[in-house]
Amino acid sequence: MKKIYFAVSFILLVCASIASASEPLEANTELISQEQAREVFQAQLDKDDMPALLQAMNREAFSHANIVRVQQIIEEAEKEGLPTEPLTDKVYEGIAKTVDEDSIVGAVIRVRHRYAYAYRRAGELVVDADQEKILGNLIAGAYTAGLTEEECDSIMAALQTRTRSMNRSQAQQLNIETMNTARVMAHRDVSSETISDVLVTALDKSYQAKEMEEMQHTFRNRTRYGSAEKVAQQFSNDISRGLGVGSLGHNSSNGGGSDNTRDSNGGSGGAGGGGSNSSGNGGGGSNSGSGNSGNSGGGSNSGSGNSGNSGGGSSGGSGSSGKSGGGSGGGRGK
Repeated sequence: MKKIYFAVSFILLVCASIASASEPLEANTELISQEQAREVFQAQLDKDDMPALLQAMNREAFSHANIVRVQQIIEEAEKEGLPTEPLTDKVYEGIAKTVDEDSIVGAVIRVRHRYAYAYRRAGELVVDADQEKILGNLIAGAYTAGLTEEECDSIMAALQTRTRSMNRSQAQQLNIETMNTARVMAHRDVSSETISDVLVTALDKSYQAKEMEEMQHTFRNRTRYGSAEKVAQQFSNDISRGLGVGSLGHNSSNGGGSDNTRDSNGGSGGAGGGGSNSSGNGGGGSNSGSGNSGNSGGGSNSGSGNSGNSGGGSSGGSGSSGKSGGGSGGGRGK
């Protein structure tokens, strides 16, 4: 009987030990899961626009890998001092246009590269953080509008050369207005090569910030009724010829050739001097030389004019006849 009692007691003791050992394991497992969830949740916070962005990506069923990638890109940009708003805007833009998530991630990567390049080039020209931000955003804007990195590099190199002899304030203004001009032209679909030609030539001709600003206004006015590309090309030609900014692009708006020489035919009150004009019609023109006829007007023909018809004309010299009018013939009429 005692043996049975001890056996039963031993079995109960072993079962209690096993039960007590399993409880901490389950509690520990639950604690770990809660901690991981807390870390994931915390990672989603502490960013200005991150919660709303995450909600948008989750709502569109982005994969976990793409969500993490977008977060990493934004975090890296923020660490480098780049603006993050263009990155989040690109995500929202892609969602609004129902672009697939992989393409959206690719677009975000390109925008980050664009701003990294722009801020790096801006940092080569200015030392002030605020000016770097302003210039960097302008370069990125021109780049977004279509200006290529290669042509942008040419403009930046010309700026570096031009601003060496300037004080900081003058250099900053010229940098800003030059890149603003590039952005304006790029937005009007002017080719990168033409933009570079215009601005590099202008900088070589010692254009100042004020002239760059005036060029922007002139360009906008000239392109209201014509091709932006042709206007910009005309600007480049005019600047290379040494024309001032106020004279840029005038020829691009003229329809026709030079009006320095006017034909005396078919105009009222026209004058034809010293040539062999066939006729001076419809006006009181005076023809000198061997003019054949002066019709329908009170014209005075000097020289060997053949006839003065239908008008009160006075013919000097050997005029042939004065018909149908109260003309006085000086000389012998036949």
